[in-house]
Amino acid sequence: MDHKAAILLHKRSRDLDTGWHTHSKAQLLYAEDGLTRLYTAQGSFLLPSGHCAWIPSRMVHAVTSSSPQLFLRTLYFTIEPHLTHSFYTQLNVFQVSTLLREMIVYTERWAQSIQSSEEETSFLHTLKLILPDLQGTALGLRLPTSEHPKVKACINYILDNLSEKITVEDMAKRMYVSTRTISRLFQQELDMSFSSFLKIARIIKALEWLNEPGANVSETAYKVGYDSVPSFSNSFFEIVGSRPQSFLQNNFKQR
Repeated sequence: MDHKAAILLHKRSRDLDTGWHTHSKAQLLYAEDGLTRLYTAQGSFLLPSGHCAWIPSRMVHAVTSSSPQLFLRTLYFTIEPHLTHSFYTQLNVFQVSTLLREMIVYTERWAQSIQSSEEETSFLHTLKLILPDLQGTALGLRLPTSEHPKVKACINYILDNLSEKITVEDMAKRMYVSTRTISRLFQQELDMSFSSFLKIARIIKALEWLNEPGANVSETAYKVGYDSVPSFSNSFFEIVGSRPQSFLQNNFKQR
């Protein structure tokens, strides 16, 4: 693919599972509709509708989705050596501004491979240059992984029991270690606290529930372990940058 300036794909699909792979080009993945999961060696990321993921070149990853109305727009770019902004070398999931969305959608009029047209190559080059400025607020929708036996067991229990009340004290008892040990292991292995991991896991699951037909905020809050809708709404806003009701309304409008 390196001899081509860019590769453009605009595709509706369902039951997506790319398997582990890598690209010689960097990838801008825009989820116009549906929920997408992105996996790397560092953990898993959730890509909600209306958001983009930037995947650096040669990063091994996998993309999956079971959304029945999945619509992904993908742009592959060659990143020249003079583009030294840290944005180009880090995986990011971020909100899409109106301008960025319109620029991505505009590329649908062209063929899959952009090679020679001055208008097309100039447009794509400009988009690539201004991406660091166009990216919206980065989302903290990453769940890191670990092969440490205790941490791995904790992660599996959390993900299987998100509707339950889970505390670090209860987890310590289940693992036959002290609460200090659990806290230390999470910080050491995952670079985040136990409570942060639990909160992100709940919100990621909530996003999946909110993507289902007929979803409502209060039911979703209780399904992911929150005792009150306001507490759920505050956590959701902290991670996603919008209130769950707003996310639900915007998600419905895009369909």
